[in-house]
Amino acid sequence: MGYILAKVKEVCEFVNKNPLITGIICTIITSPIVMLINVWINKHWSKKGQKKLIAAKKLLEKGYADRAKNIFSLVLMENKDDKTLSSKAHVGKAETYFYSNNIDSIRIIDETTMALSENAENGDAYIIRGKAYSLKGDQEKAIKDFSEALERCTEHKKESLLYRGVEYLFQGNNVYAINDFNQALKQKMKDKTKNVKINSDLIFYRSNAYLRTGEYDSAIADINQLLKINPKDIIALNNRAVVYYIKGDYDSAITDFSQILKMKPDYMQAIINRGVAYYSKGELNNAFAEYAQALEIRPDDIDALINRGNVNYRKGDYSQAIKDFSKAIEINPESVDALYNRGTMYYCKEDYNSAIADYDQLLKIKQDHIYALQNRGSAYFNKGEYGRAIMDYSRILEMKPDKIDILYLRWNAYQNNGDYDLANADYKHLTESELDYRKPILKNLKMWIKRKARTVIHTLPKQNST
Repeated sequence: MGYILAKVKEVCEFVNKNPLITGIICTIITSPIVMLINVWINKHWSKKGQKKLIAAKKLLEKGYADRAKNIFSLVLMENKDDKTLSSKAHVGKAETYFYSNNIDSIRIIDETTMALSENAENGDAYIIRGKAYSLKGDQEKAIKDFSEALERCTEHKKESLLYRGVEYLFQGNNVYAINDFNQALKQKMKDKTKNVKINSDLIFYRSNAYLRTGEYDSAIADINQLLKINPKDIIALNNRAVVYYIKGDYDSAITDFSQILKMKPDYMQAIINRGVAYYSKGELNNAFAEYAQALEIRPDDIDALINRGNVNYRKGDYSQAIKDFSKAIEINPESVDALYNRGTMYYCKEDYNSAIADYDQLLKIKQDHIYALQNRGSAYFNKGEYGRAIMDYSRILEMKPDKIDILYLRWNAYQNNGDYDLANADYKHLTESELDYRKPILKNLKMWIKRKARTVIHTLPKQNST
């Protein structure tokens, strides 16, 4: 025992004389302890952070966006060194901005970009950022982010395919859109309720894509699936009616519009659209009644005014048609359809000065409106102002060199203006053409029913342009 105590005493004296050795010994002993404490602290804060993230997400689901945002911000402050947790908190904070009255796309993009700088494999960040780019109208970046999400985020693959498909649809890449929707419909989700909701969205958007590719029967089949899920789905009924209308099945379209109006008698789209279907069937009195009803509900509805004006035109009541178009122009002085139609009514009444005034106003708004140029040229021709008529016809031919009917009109104007060499040049082109250039002149002022595209086919295009 005495020997051991003596040795201990020697060691202690040695350590006291060599402080560097003392520091090394302390470091060796304390470092593992400090590391263990740090690991315990980090795990403790990480668990607390995870619990806070879960609580914040629940608040967000209930609509308490500001409270959720504060918790996400707190998690970011407390877990700066935990990249995975910080990335999730940035994504959560980004989602809160979707709940504001004015969605802040820039902040969403900033937060999700920070999330990806913390964890480049965060698939949710790509999805949220893709949505923000979509809201900004940057479809290329949105598609790129949804594609990145598809490579990383197996849990949300179905949603990513839906979102990317919708972007393709808005781009006009309908085949790509249909392919994404088809792939997404094969995916299954754990949340059955959410799965049914997303399937409905997929079928809805796929029906729109089928409509755009001219696959009308496939579009109707998809809409029928939606109506099996919810027979009172007004948008689905309206869309099916639109497809029937496009196919020329006006009776089926009218049946669907009527079914909508039994459920919602003041549904303006269905009232106006049913009027369009009656109009296309030639049932002018029924069409007139629909537009009159629409105008009782909403006296300043431009579509109803223009359509009623078209009915009056078809009935030969040009004066009443002018009143309807004039009212539409009072509401919207830049309505191209109303200006064109009123100008054409004045033309039919041989009030060429008033017709030219309306076409002038229209062409300030839309310089390449071929029918306005054509009719203004014809008005000048009928006034004997052949030089101005030639200018309008020539402008059309610059845009559409193959319009043989306009070439015929210009040839006629050259003849009357005494420009025989130019007339002969046009005549040579006419005789070389295989088309019968004499017929189009008879159609110059026929009713032009344009099929104007609207937002995802929820409404029919109004019959416009007389």
